[in-house]
Amino acid sequence: MYERLIYQNANGGEIEFSPRLATLYHTNAPKDVTGLRDVSAQVLTSSTLGQDGATYESSYIKSRDITIKGKIRTLNRDEQKRAMRELDHVLNPKVQGKLIYLYGDYRREIICYAETAPQYKAGASWPEYTIDLLCPSPFWLEATPSYEAISTWEGGFEFPLPDGLELAEGWEVGGRTENIIVTVQNAGDVECGVTVQFTALGAVSTPQILNIITGEYIKVNTSMQAADVIEVSTHYGNRKATLIRGDTRTNIFRLVDSGSTFFQMDVGANLFKVAAASGIADLDTTVIYSNQYLGV
Repeated sequence: MYERLIYQNANGGEIEFSPRLATLYHTNAPKDVTGLRDVSAQVLTSSTLGQDGATYESSYIKSRDITIKGKIRTLNRDEQKRAMRELDHVLNPKVQGKLIYLYGDYRREIICYAETAPQYKAGASWPEYTIDLLCPSPFWLEATPSYEAISTWEGGFEFPLPDGLELAEGWEVGGRTENIIVTVQNAGDVECGVTVQFTALGAVSTPQILNIITGEYIKVNTSMQAADVIEVSTHYGNRKATLIRGDTRTNIFRLVDSGSTFFQMDVGANLFKVAAASGIADLDTTVIYSNQYLGV
């Protein structure tokens, strides 16, 4: 197996960088790539008069820089020019991109932007390129988001029935409850934002999700009708609240309760509970998130 990189831009363009002989853009990761695993942190401290050393206040991870170097693997001059043109087109600094890291079935992704157009120089046999990428958010993400349902449905007993026997009316095998607490596991290296999706099966008023451990909550002061969906995103730089009713999407950020916190999900176990002013039995809730990692 070998490590591969695929760059995709928001317009659908795609370039693969790998050490495979058949690859036009020949890059040997990690030898020819920097920034895949290493990140820098800014540590903030304070000190008072006469204090030895300093007191730790906080720290944050800086944006990630990734540099990809390689060779255009063809001796044909016309093919070299076409390959450069394609590289320039896909790595357009004005278009958002996504870098995908692949190693067998292992996959991670990160949002990035080209800091400059690709740079070229003549090599011994093949033209050489250098690509500088800036990742505003330094964290690698899992390719597929995780979905955790926080339903108010609680299962009952299960048991086999003889052939031909039907359940009599009134036999209960499950039901709704208002006290379901669900554990959602953040297996990443750092806290992560979430998208909370409230789905109404009937009339629901003031849906809410509570983080049991931190006491933070998100509450939306509105009424929902059957088939309505409310999505609340707590991601940095993309905090929003949207009502989806049929084919119509409406910004309802102003209806988010003033005491709400656009919380981040801590590393490890997080306990969530769903509530509503009325109609809790007709409310299904899903927490959608992607674990974030410091390296590939």
